Amino acid sequence: HDGYDVSTFSVIKGTSTKQWHLMKWERLCHELKKAYPDHKIIQLGSKSSRQVYAADVCMLNKTTITEAFDILGKSALHIDGDSGLAHAATAMGVPCVVMFGPTPADFYGYEQNENIRSTKPCKTACYWVDKDWMSKCVMGFNTPKCMDEITVERVMESVRKKAPGT
Repeated sequence: HDGYDVSTFSVIKGTSTKQWHLMKWERLCHELKKAYPDHKIIQLGSKSSRQVYAADVCMLNKTTITEAFDILGKSALHIDGDSGLAHAATAMGVPCVVMFGPTPADFYGYEQNENIRSTKPCKTACYWVDKDWMSKCVMGFNTPKCMDEITVERVMESVRKKAPGT
């Protein structure tokens, strides 16, 4: 999942500061396919999500929330940014790897998940520092460094910890 809450932030054009770089999602899918060739990568999301073409199945705008929860509940692993689907997957006992940028992992993250946060240049959450925090980096960077600093390799390392035999 690569989206964000459109009901609260419908004015965002393009991407949100909570979204990981699309090319990193593509690379991650290729790495996942190499490491776990017997599993399908299903992308869930709605109109705020960008399609990851390397996913095996694209379910963007094709499910109700109930259907998305049904897919999540049957998943071996959920990889996401801080979002409602990550909270739902956790509630259903699905192992999760969650990337945190402007929102704080120590508040929104769960102990049982692999919560990934940038260690530089932004070490603290900046959400709600101003009303536009979700549409532009409050630190003034062109793209959110907090998300940019999270590497594919780091996400794969977390995947291996959460689902080594998946």
